[in-house]
Amino acid sequence: MTKKITTSTSLQELSGVGDNLTPQALARINAERMKARRQLEEKLRQFFESMKEKGEEKLGRNPRSEDLVPYFREYAAHWLKAEAQEWGAQTPLRNEMILPWLGGAMSRIVHQICTREGVWVRAVLIAGQAANFGSSTTRFGTYTPQKLTKPKPEQLKALMVIDARDIQAELVRKAAGVEAGASTGVGKSDRDQLKKYPGRAAWLYEQLRIRAWSPQVLREHKGPDRKTTGRILHGLPVRFMTLEKLADSLSAKVKVTSIEIPND
Repeated sequence: MTKKITTSTSLQELSGVGDNLTPQALARINAERMKARRQLEEKLRQFFESMKEKGEEKLGRNPRSEDLVPYFREYAAHWLKAEAQEWGAQTPLRNEMILPWLGGAMSRIVHQICTREGVWVRAVLIAGQAANFGSSTTRFGTYTPQKLTKPKPEQLKALMVIDARDIQAELVRKAAGVEAGASTGVGKSDRDQLKKYPGRAAWLYEQLRIRAWSPQVLREHKGPDRKTTGRILHGLPVRFMTLEKLADSLSAKVKVTSIEIPND
C-alpha cells in the first residue's frame, strides 16, 4: 500500500523570518502560506489529470520537473508577499534594510521549497496521489510522479527576483513614508497624495492621443481600470506592476516598455 503523503503545517518552515515578528504575525503568514499551498496542490493535481488525458502529446515529450516551475513560482511569490507585509508593518523600515531582507527571504523560501523533503517533493507526491496517478507509459517512455520531484532552485529563484520587484517598491514606499512622517509629521497617505508625477501624466496623455484611445479602450486592451488610469493622468502614484501592465496594454498598438514610462 502506498504511504499517504500529507501537507505539512509546521511553523518550522517559517524559521528565520525575523525575531521581531509577533506570534500573531507568524500565524497570519502561516495561514496565507497554507492557503497558497492548497492552491498549489490543486493546480498540480489538475496538471496530473491533464497528463492522464495524453497531455504529453501537447508537450511533445513526457513531463519534467521544469514544467512545474510556474506553479511553485506562484506559491513562492504568495509566501514572500505575506512575509513582506508583516515584516514591513512591524519593522522600523529604512531603505538600506530592504534589499538584504528580500535576498535573505527569497533564499530561505527557495530552500524550504527545494530541500530534500521540502514543499516541492511533498506537493508533487500529494497531487499525484490525489489524481490517482501511479505511472504512465507513453510513446516517449514510462514515468511516475517521482520523476517530477527534482526541484529547480536556480530557475525558481531567478523568477522570484522578478516577482520581488513590486514587493521591493512597496517596501520602499513604506520606508519613505516612515522617514517623511518622522521629519514632517505628514502621514504616508497624505504624503503620497502630495507626490505628483506630471511627467508621467503628460506622457500617458500623449500615448493615448497617438493611439486615439480613451481610458476605457486602454482597459479593453487589458490595461489598468479607468480609476487607476485616472490616477496616472492626475499625476498620482501607482504600483510598479500597474506601470508594467500599462506598458503591456499600450504595446497592443505601439510597442512600449515600462522603462520608457517617466518617473517624474
